[in-house]
Amino acid sequence: MEEKKIFKVTSNPILRTPRGTRQIMLDVIIGLIPALAVAVYMFGANVVLLLAVCNLAFVQLYPFPADVDAANLADARSVAWKMLGMILAMCILYPVDRMWLRFETSAVLWAQILKVALGF
Repeated sequence: MEEKKIFKVTSNPILRTPRGTRQIMLDVIIGLIPALAVAVYMFGANVVLLLAVCNLAFVQLYPFPADVDAANLADARSVAWKMLGMILAMCILYPVDRMWLRFETSAVLWAQILKVALGF
């Protein structure tokens, strides 16, 4: 009699590791940060706005399964809206500052270090 082989089906993309999907996806996000930085450098800040709009569209429009944690999904939608608002404010206020406000940020080296250390 022939034995049947049983395969283990998991959601993790890596089979023999104690790390979960959360840690692996965090590594993926960290790995994509340089690509985002190069995209912003080459194409401007509109890339970040496009990324925020795409994130919001995914979270709002994707048909998540019914067993998804409702509180977690609501929090994700809330964060997506907040991220879009923050980036829209940046995209509006940055040109306003460059054209009309011209907020002075130059200072001597010790003052720059103090601003970074204190968060000004």
